[in-house]
Amino acid sequence: MRKLVIFIVFLLPVILMAGFDVNIEGGYVFCGYNDIQIPGDEGTEFSFCDDLNYQPQAYGRMHLGYTINKKHYVFATLAPFTVKAEGTLDKNLKFGDSPPFAAGEQLTSYYNFNSWRLTWRYTLIDNSRWKFALGFTAKIRDAYISVENATRKTEFSNVGFVPIIHFMADYQISDKLGMNITGDALGAPQGRAEDVRFSTYYHLNKKVKLDLGYRILEGGADNDKIYGFALFHYLSMGLSYQF
Repeated sequence: MRKLVIFIVFLLPVILMAGFDVNIEGGYVFCGYNDIQIPGDEGTEFSFCDDLNYQPQAYGRMHLGYTINKKHYVFATLAPFTVKAEGTLDKNLKFGDSPPFAAGEQLTSYYNFNSWRLTWRYTLIDNSRWKFALGFTAKIRDAYISVENATRKTEFSNVGFVPIIHFMADYQISDKLGMNITGDALGAPQGRAEDVRFSTYYHLNKKVKLDLGYRILEGGADNDKIYGFALFHYLSMGLSYQF
């Protein structure tokens, strides 16, 4: 959350320029599943959500966009994501290169999956009711998973570039009310990633828009370094401003 605030302050002079729009989204995130095994070929598989005690946690993200013309739209997304779980396991946990954690000892685990994205999309349909667009997202994945007990901590981190297909569909119910689905998704032999949000929005005026939505974040990878697949559900509220 601190990174999000710093990002807003740093870019404030830019987003005050005409043609820009900004969206702040926040809410609570719930875990569907999060199965982890590190290393992927010889670590101990455990569930971050089921084997440890996970509670729904607050989150926030920011979207800053610029309309080049009616067809082209470019935007950046800052999506920090960190959740925490605690508890004990009924088995020894081999995690990373360190000695196993013993069964029954109190553990704390952090799952961090920040993503920084730059997206371009092109509007294919734009009429009085419907709008549909396709594009591409360049995503920097900043992943970090840790497990610790009272005396030591073991961690795994990975930073990488991921190209993803972007899509958006919007239906205008009335002058003020509408529905929207926006997302990034791609599957490959190395893994998959989906980040999709369904929302209903209401225009307070020509510049300000409020929305309520549901977001699903799912994906993972299966290789020698890591086996990890996660599903998180978001209940969210957004505020948008058009400069």
